[in-house]
Amino acid sequence: MVTLASIAHRRGVIDIADLNFERRPYGRMTAYSQSKLANLLFGAELARRSEAAGLPLTSVIAHPGVAATNLFDSMVPPIPGALAALHLSLRVFGNSERSGALSTLYAATMPDARNGDYLGPNRMFGMRGPVARSSRTRAARSEGLAAALWDASVELTGAQFQGI
Repeated sequence: MVTLASIAHRRGVIDIADLNFERRPYGRMTAYSQSKLANLLFGAELARRSEAAGLPLTSVIAHPGVAATNLFDSMVPPIPGALAALHLSLRVFGNSERSGALSTLYAATMPDARNGDYLGPNRMFGMRGPVARSSRTRAARSEGLAAALWDASVELTGAQFQGI
């Protein structure tokens, strides 16, 4: 199984008691960063639980780096030329859309991808480059936070994970 995260997880903060921003101010990038940290934690917790249960499941987490897509278009102010400048900078400093997909494809298909790996570009602070094992923040390495998020997800969704 491949879970898609992002280098934006570095700015992510998870408030287990307020996952849906009901008590704190909502911000697009705050929520995005939180969701990518949550994805990283989910993939790691799935890897731990499947291994502990002896299941033949490999959970790998991937990130695309910064890919030249339209993800940030809605955040660009309506200034003439700003959108074009953003797209140019994404092409110069980031990956193409195709290159951005390579880490996910690698995670899904390569035999050296290991359970719990976090794969993606590592050059320019993870923004571009070939697929490699990537670093995680302290929060993204927290087994306690991952387990708490898993439990909160089960409670919020009502989904039961038999054998995991």
